[in-house]
Amino acid sequence: MRWSAPTAMVVTGHTAERVGDVSHELRVALHELRAVETSLEEAYVELVGGRVEFSGRRGGSGERHEVAAS
Repeated sequence: MRWSAPTAMVVTGHTAERVGDVSHELRVALHELRAVETSLEEAYVELVGGRVEFSGRRGGSGERHEVAAS
């Protein structure tokens, strides 16, 4: 769990249903609860720390390029 704003938190590793159930058991009111799924591309960029390497054939060369993902 981490705070993403003063009144918002992000919970990873659990389903929205589980978070809601635990919140209810602890008598903590939630005003919004939603599941957010990460795309494969976003997960990869996060895994490699924002650095993405790719190769392309520009003019027949096998140049490799590294870029910082934002």
